[in-house]
Amino acid sequence: MKTCWILLLILLFPVSANAHNKPLLKKVYKLAEKFEVKRGKELFQKNGCAMCHGEDGSGNGPMASSLKNHPRNFQNYYEMHRMPDVRIEQAIREGLEGTAMPAFPDFSDKELIDLTQYLRSFMIDSYTTVDICLYEKSVLEASGAPQGYHVEVDEPERLEFKKRGDKITFQIKNWGKFLGKKSWRTHLRIMKGERIVSLVSIKVKPCLGKIEQLVKSLSE
Repeated sequence: MKTCWILLLILLFPVSANAHNKPLLKKVYKLAEKFEVKRGKELFQKNGCAMCHGEDGSGNGPMASSLKNHPRNFQNYYEMHRMPDVRIEQAIREGLEGTAMPAFPDFSDKELIDLTQYLRSFMIDSYTTVDICLYEKSVLEASGAPQGYHVEVDEPERLEFKKRGDKITFQIKNWGKFLGKKSWRTHLRIMKGERIVSLVSIKVKPCLGKIEQLVKSLSE
């Protein structure tokens, strides 16, 4: 029965959207503000993080060459972009088994947030997380982005976007193809020249229960 509802929604979606000249669902998000890094920088320096990760976060601190596993490079997009804040905070609090990364179990939640923001600031100015349902069209209000910015995405074959002034509209392409897929994470980058100014981490969820509710509401 659930499959029937889902297939019905896929058939109804383009008709409904065209009839009303607007998407079936739309959510609005706001670009996160620029990191406050003063406290995080103090924690980084006080706890000797630079000895391995380097003062610039590149992973080339004085002790780096003597370690079996090279310290993480916080400037490297491919090392950092798929790590949500919760994973970074967990690594700080618990350490990383099999590496020289020690645990800091006495850090408060606020200190973990401050340090995580500072680590991210080696690469970007702000980090925004959003959770979307597969079929939603979303709007990101990017009034804090620099003038002349442009947008890039990790998976252009899946995620389409349109930039108009300080608003970025994005949605999953041909979302019906992904109904059987579990949640996944993709990313949108706000760029100034070749530099990533802000990273938007997008968790895409199937939300099948909501699809059934939508179909029922359309049929009433």
